[in-house]
Amino acid sequence: SPPRLLSVGGREGVGQRINGDYELLDGAQYNGRPCWLRRSRRVGHTGANSEESSMRTLAAALDGVEEQGADVDDKPLHLFFTELGYWSIAPSMNPGVHVLARTGPAFAAQTPDAATGPWVVIANGKTRADQGIVCFRHDLLHQPPPTIHVSGCHGIHEQLNGLYHHARGVAVGLRPVFIKNEPATTGINEEERKVLHFSQKTGCWLLSSIDHADANVAHCSDARLEATNISAAALADKIHEDGHAWGDAVVLARSPVSWQSMSPVHRMPREAWTVRAEFPPRLRQSRGDG
Repeated sequence: SPPRLLSVGGREGVGQRINGDYELLDGAQYNGRPCWLRRSRRVGHTGANSEESSMRTLAAALDGVEEQGADVDDKPLHLFFTELGYWSIAPSMNPGVHVLARTGPAFAAQTPDAATGPWVVIANGKTRADQGIVCFRHDLLHQPPPTIHVSGCHGIHEQLNGLYHHARGVAVGLRPVFIKNEPATTGINEEERKVLHFSQKTGCWLLSSIDHADANVAHCSDARLEATNISAAALADKIHEDGHAWGDAVVLARSPVSWQSMSPVHRMPREAWTVRAEFPPRLRQSRGDG
């Protein structure tokens, strides 16, 4: 049977809106093959009622990391098989629709993740092959750990060390988000929070620092952040409302590429993470120890 969920990732720049999770359309077929639908944006909050509301700005901040240099995209996309043998991504399956990307011809591939040729992006009247685009299945049986321990960083990077707890209620591409449960390193802006999350644009796990200031001070010009009357999203399960908001995010470290990984400790290559050499001024304040 076809997978209930497929993901596309790896596209950067023009056409990166194809990145995301595509759900199987039950009972639907196009040219004798199953088809999938990407409903909307890639970063979501999955809680209910107050929890859903309290994680909204965190989801928006992580979405901002993914969407740097691109417009917000809430439009659905379809992944389907054409009569010419191409697995294609387009806003609809109607004849004559503008296809954003395709791979093939691949008549032998019963699902798009089985296609072996490169994906081609179609934009501005031109086609460009992109070897970085991948289509893959998720390991939906993996259960993320409740806590992840990051260690081994020194100097200015020491602030990355600590325990990161699974934040229930927010996800990136169905992958969990982990928030450091310790206050900022002495001398560093105490409104900063460290967050582990996945990037569907690069296929890497990212460790970001996100401004978590008082909502009355942290009003952001970007309407996506909706920085009003949102709780502090206390770490992991403990969420209490105190008028805080999640603001600008900066990526401090990234893992090796691992599209199949469903958590930072799942199916990861045995390679070192890459750490940002220069931190922004808000993370380079004196630690008070000389």
